[in-house]
Amino acid sequence: MVQNIYGPKVSGEVLTVLISFLQDFPRSTMTLYRIYNDTFALLSDTKVHLQDELKYLYNRLSLEHIPLDEFDISLNYSLSLALPCAQSELPLFSRADIALDEAKKQEHRKYLSFDENSNEKELFKTNQDWAKRLQTALHEHRLVAFFQPIYNIKKDKVMKFESLVRMIEGDKVISPYFFLDVAKQMGKLSDITLLMLRQVFELAQKFTEVEFSINTSFEDFEEAGLLHDIEALIKEFDIDTNKIIIEILETGKYKDEKHVIKTITQLKDIGFKIAIDDFGTGNSNFAHLMLMQVDYIKIDGQFVKDILNDEQGKNITKTINSFAHMTGAKSIAEFVASKEIFECIENLGIDYAQGYYISEPKPASQINAMLNIHLKT
Repeated sequence: MVQNIYGPKVSGEVLTVLISFLQDFPRSTMTLYRIYNDTFALLSDTKVHLQDELKYLYNRLSLEHIPLDEFDISLNYSLSLALPCAQSELPLFSRADIALDEAKKQEHRKYLSFDENSNEKELFKTNQDWAKRLQTALHEHRLVAFFQPIYNIKKDKVMKFESLVRMIEGDKVISPYFFLDVAKQMGKLSDITLLMLRQVFELAQKFTEVEFSINTSFEDFEEAGLLHDIEALIKEFDIDTNKIIIEILETGKYKDEKHVIKTITQLKDIGFKIAIDDFGTGNSNFAHLMLMQVDYIKIDGQFVKDILNDEQGKNITKTINSFAHMTGAKSIAEFVASKEIFECIENLGIDYAQGYYISEPKPASQINAMLNIHLKT
């Protein structure tokens, strides 16, 4: 946050002052470690009065002001404490890190001791398990694309498929709900994106009459090598890039809007189409969409699933649909789960429908069968 406001030079000077303060602070023998970025650890050779030390350190830091040139900087801090425990399955620094994350979430408590019986411990263990399973699945090529049809309402036919990642474990098909957050923390999202692109490109060579969409995030677009990797795939596969839709998750966050829009423009120049996913609930807005010149706007499912009983959701759906058409984009309604919802969005003039009423996501072997879906004849 300091770097965003004052720039890297001031940020570096602030860290230097903070490190000097922490080195001078200990009233008992402690060793200072820099864990990552602006996160530090003090390791003590004794646990006597460490709770009091934690409170004292927080109070001291809260009173500190860092004068640098024309700036007088006051910082916010979160602190945590973990004590040695022979019975604990978790390393000392891991326990301190768990408590630190919890302290950051609690506005009324900015310092916290690790609780061996807390939910955070179970969450840490769960994340560790999924991290191992994800790493193994990537190594063994068990992350595969399933496909959900996107139905053209006016033409009464399936004309697109959204590719959705699934983890295969034996005869189990595991939803990304369980592993995508861990993948993000591990820095594996771009690996998954490229893996899905490769599988989609292979199918695009065979099914040349339909479009395939691939999910991405704003974090993907901030990866410096993304475009280069995509261009390498295009050279490897003989496909019509105009049949590939890059779906950007609208609820994602991005640091550099100009870079994201530049990347989107480059993708469109290559021939890709652009869709905004989950529109209406995240960070993008109408102005962003005008800049991105998207081809499809996917209306967030929360507005569609209750559209029969929620007048406000229905009005929002109508507004987004009208805006899409005004900009030359097509609208896609997600979460179309019943005939009644389908008929409602048809009456609203939505262009495409996606949801379990048309079909659940299925493996690539079922694409031919899904192409034969007709709802109105």
